[in-house]
Amino acid sequence: MHRRALAALAAFAAAFLLFGGGSAHAQIYQKTLGNGLDVIIVHNPSVPLVTVEIDVHNGAYTEPPEYNGLSHLYEHMFFKANKAIPSQEKYTERLRDLGASWNGTTGDERVNYFYTVSRDSLVPALRFMYDAITSPLFLQEELVKERPVVTGEYDRAESDPFFLLNRAVDKLVWWKYYTRKNALGERDVILTATTAKMQTIQNRYYVPNNAALILSGDITPEEGFKLAEQYFSSWKRGPDPFAAYPVPEHPPIQKTETNASQADLLARYEISGAGYAEGEKFMQNIRKVTSGDIQKVCQKYMHNLQFVLLGNPAGLQLGPFMY
Repeated sequence: MHRRALAALAAFAAAFLLFGGGSAHAQIYQKTLGNGLDVIIVHNPSVPLVTVEIDVHNGAYTEPPEYNGLSHLYEHMFFKANKAIPSQEKYTERLRDLGASWNGTTGDERVNYFYTVSRDSLVPALRFMYDAITSPLFLQEELVKERPVVTGEYDRAESDPFFLLNRAVDKLVWWKYYTRKNALGERDVILTATTAKMQTIQNRYYVPNNAALILSGDITPEEGFKLAEQYFSSWKRGPDPFAAYPVPEHPPIQKTETNASQADLLARYEISGAGYAEGEKFMQNIRKVTSGDIQKVCQKYMHNLQFVLLGNPAGLQLGPFMY
């Protein structure tokens, strides 16, 4: 069930990105190799480029507290040394040789990696992807260097008040298993990550029967399936990680928490147009606001759970309300 869902999601994402949200020319083909790897071919020969992507059914929802953030850190470590490439520097040098653009992203339910190369670099890019996905080394010195890069993302996120607000809301909504909705992770877990933990994630989730290979662009399904078989059929199948480590079902919210006084203040502040004003000017504007105005704002924001639950945590500064 998990693999089918991953394959469907990956195919949709590939088609959406490649064809700008939909096209009459989209041709999508799917096949499963003997080792369980789902292979998806999105054929579009408009330009002589091919994207080689792997999606792994991993991410925040597989993370108990002691692993929260390590799917994200693993994504960063993917672009480091492996058994075929001795260092990050050599890894990057090889990508430049291939003329590739590349990236990876981590979400709640998947981690993906891709290289986009010219048509004539497809075969070496496939080999490069195979080495990266099957034999990362997680060298301790590279792990230490990468930790602050990941926590740098954390720092940037925490500089946004609405990140703090959304996180506070998520902790209330997902009160029992919050880490399984927190793809960015926890700072202390990231800073204390070890090679052994990275290898645990690899052995548990980075198996072909828990992944999808997507080849999109100037490639036919016949060629794509043949190359996938040639380069990825030796990737050893593993146990179903969701049989051994099932994702717990989250219970419903047990109670409603409303901070009426703070919600009232935030509504008045929003309507008043005070912006960043302080002191007497702010209070003069506040006195002009009626209960009817507050009701209008509350209705506008009722869909926004964070407003109802938290009011104005940490003194958030909001701009004027626009009717």
